[in-house]
Amino acid sequence: MRTFKEFLDESALSIARLAARGVRAASKAGKVVRTADGGSRVTSAARRARTATPRATMTRAERGEDVYNLAAKQELATKINPQSKFYSPSARMRYKGQLDWDKENTIISGANPRNRNITTARAAAKKAGFKGGGAKNRFDYDDRGKYHTTYPKNKYPDKFDHPKHNTQVDTEINTIASGRKAAALSSGTKRPAPVPKPLGSVSRTSNRVPSTNEIARKMKEFRRRVVTTGGQERNPVHMVDFIPRRSNYGTKGELDKYSMKVGRNFMKAQKDLPKELKKAGAKQGDIVVGGPASMRKGEDPKLGREKRAKMYQKTFGKRVRGLDPTGRVRYMIGASGQ
Repeated sequence: MRTFKEFLDESALSIARLAARGVRAASKAGKVVRTADGGSRVTSAARRARTATPRATMTRAERGEDVYNLAAKQELATKINPQSKFYSPSARMRYKGQLDWDKENTIISGANPRNRNITTARAAAKKAGFKGGGAKNRFDYDDRGKYHTTYPKNKYPDKFDHPKHNTQVDTEINTIASGRKAAALSSGTKRPAPVPKPLGSVSRTSNRVPSTNEIARKMKEFRRRVVTTGGQERNPVHMVDFIPRRSNYGTKGELDKYSMKVGRNFMKAQKDLPKELKKAGAKQGDIVVGGPASMRKGEDPKLGREKRAKMYQKTFGKRVRGLDPTGRVRYMIGASGQ
């Protein structure tokens, strides 16, 4: 009969043998090994590696996530779960608000918002002819971009009410990481859109999700306009806005003694745009876009948009492309340094 000590010794020896066998198997994994009769055979690990199909999803390491990101996700999951003892109503409300904002303002929507629609945007970009970015390359979609403004944030508190005699016009520049991301943002999302009803129909308006081909057509026109202006489709996109500083822009047809000075500062901001683009980090070949819009109360939105588009066209000349008459592209497009 074995003693307890002998039993432990035999168990330790068995464990050591299993460990040694595992080390030998690991050293052979993925290799072509010799057989006893001088032939060769492929190990099962190598065979699996050779015949493996590409994965549609990425691992955490490929997404750039580490243990801290995972811990933050798990902590958030416990706070927004009503059945958890760590449930926080305020955290759930903030999370829901963030999802709603994402669906309204970015290319994110759907059950798994970020991954699902970034995949759709990549597919549409490939159909539209955008170069660069492999099946798993999404660095530009994850990039939050940069922001530059001439508005002195440190001088005024948030939501400061500027009086009418403040005639300054500020330049705001939002930088988007790549042309394909800017094209996806401006070409609509996978949010359901209303379907036009037949004439005389009284049925309820139904919604449908736009097809990827529809988004790709808009992205293709965006790319065509970028290329014809001399821009590089892989370069960052600088979205420009000219914003009068005074809070009340005034009503159409109503002119005060400061309106003419606001107009002169508006023209000055357009002439100073190359300097501000340089401060924002723009380089030769970067894409510059801007969306003209009506500014005064009572002004027709369409006429105001066309009026300011003609003004920008006169200022920048052939360096920019005008508004798309088909409506596929919402912005005027130009190239930095052209």
